[in-house]
Amino acid sequence: MGNMKPPSRFSRVRDVVFSIVFFIFLIIPAFTRFPPPADFNKPSGKFLLSHPVLNQYWNLIQLPGAYQNYFSEHFLLRDKNVALHNEILYRFLGSSVFQNVLLGKEGWLYLTDEDNLRYFQCDQPFTPGELDILVEHVKEMHEFSKENGAEFVFLIAPDKESIYPEFLPEGIRTSGKSCRMDQVLESLQKAGLETLDLRKTLATNKSSGQLYYKTDTHWNDTGAFLAYRAVLSELIKVFPSLQAWSSADFLPVNRSRVGDLSKLIPLFHPISEEAVILEPIRSRKAVIAQGVDKKTILSETGVKSYPDAVVFRDSFFMGLLPFFAENFNHSLYRWSFDFDKDLVLSEKPDIVVYELAERYLNILVH
Repeated sequence: MGNMKPPSRFSRVRDVVFSIVFFIFLIIPAFTRFPPPADFNKPSGKFLLSHPVLNQYWNLIQLPGAYQNYFSEHFLLRDKNVALHNEILYRFLGSSVFQNVLLGKEGWLYLTDEDNLRYFQCDQPFTPGELDILVEHVKEMHEFSKENGAEFVFLIAPDKESIYPEFLPEGIRTSGKSCRMDQVLESLQKAGLETLDLRKTLATNKSSGQLYYKTDTHWNDTGAFLAYRAVLSELIKVFPSLQAWSSADFLPVNRSRVGDLSKLIPLFHPISEEAVILEPIRSRKAVIAQGVDKKTILSETGVKSYPDAVVFRDSFFMGLLPFFAENFNHSLYRWSFDFDKDLVLSEKPDIVVYELAERYLNILVH
């Protein structure tokens, strides 16, 4: 140790120059005003953030967050660097963990956001008090619909993990506790509110074909059609004029598709899949149009003998909508978990549907 010579002047200068150049390389993209990254969606009425300005002392608390948002929109080549990072993880290091997405077996992607996997693992069952609140909410919707002359359907769309757990990575297993879906269905049955368990319908038909998209959180056309047939079989008991479409009314067509989960992993070449699309071979009666706002969709068939419907829904119902629309005279679809009584009163439907995905059941306990 005593024989070691101190670094030469040239070495010290080289290290300082390298540090300065490296620092400049890091900060220049943050302050260079280039067009926004390709993955920055600019909806109507939204503009790129302006450079934060410190004009009041209390802004010191908000300044770090403001700068973070500003840099996110203006950082040079941000989207390219994020894609390069993911390419290295995915193509070369074989990583299966990405932000909000888990890569399972045989190309199946699973959502990790919104406590999705925790629902599958059943590590947080509902408490008896929470179940009472949920049942009361469903009962209130049911009774209000009945009092105003409408049949009520409570529909739970199973999470992808509930139908295809076999493609999850090794080590992700259920806790052995009661799962929320089972708790809810059992509690509703005890309260006299019969609810379809679509898990049974889908699980028994898995052998006939893929029912959920590999690269998406939602069921595909085949899975949505099976759910549609299960619900229609119940509605026909009350509305005999309904005639459910059959599988013979469609032609399966394979198309390449990039799902919502794939889009959450920015790559130079997104993960895609060959998906089955059901193309109708007979003409559709329903005319589907956008409502007065982005959350509302309307459809009309002009068949007066068909019932009218109001549907409160989430994104899962978009797969069902093309099928359901054919069986209603007039139907309104509202993307909302709020049961709007005024809407039901103004529309005067014959059927009210409240649909939500399995992972959103906790919304009804508040």
